[in-house]
Amino acid sequence: MNYDKIKIFANKNKISVKELTERIGMTEQGYYLAIKNNTLKIRDLEKICNVLKISIVNFFEDSTNEQIKEIKYLSEISELKNKIISLQDIILTKI
Repeated sequence: MNYDKIKIFANKNKISVKELTERIGMTEQGYYLAIKNNTLKIRDLEKICNVLKISIVNFFEDSTNEQIKEIKYLSEISELKNKIISLQDIILTKI
């Protein structure tokens, strides 16, 4: 998950991290600790989204796009492997 986006959306909404954490009922220290340890709870992220008036999907789009790219890459590798096997079979039948 891309936590940097919280800061980006907060800046766009002219909301400081301190104000954001107060509005979601969290301490600034607790917020930074959750970010550092990658333990921010979904319910807290939903609260953040409500304050920033954004969808929770915004925080997962990049990782989804990266996963899609990886799947396409693996698929291309698999296709190349199959072509190589086919070429090997053709070569072996001609020997």
